[in-house]
Amino acid sequence: MRNVRPLAVMKTIARFALLLLVLVSSGCLSTSNPDRAHRTISRWIPPGTPREDAIRIMKEHGFESGTQMRSNGEYVLWFRRTTKIMNNFCFFDVHLHDGKVLSIESPTLGSDPLRIFSNMH
Repeated sequence: MRNVRPLAVMKTIARFALLLLVLVSSGCLSTSNPDRAHRTISRWIPPGTPREDAIRIMKEHGFESGTQMRSNGEYVLWFRRTTKIMNNFCFFDVHLHDGKVLSIESPTLGSDPLRIFSNMH
């Protein structure tokens, strides 16, 4: 039987635990606290931020964006992000006025970790 050093084993376990923690928590801001996510997003793109800057800033945070027309004829800017590992998702709409951020709707957050296996056929 090999002589394994306990310190080396503990370091390996600690590294694995840290990696697992990072992977699990790598969702959109927080998968359980929409209020905290809204506050964070509002700091990133506060009211008055030009549309182009908002898109650039959110892209830097891993979000895709687009424009959609609501049933009332209003155009909103939408953002969405889904992580690849745990399929955590975040999406929200931004209301614009004169090409600048007017308000940010509360984000929808969640995760779908079992979707990891849906593409394995």
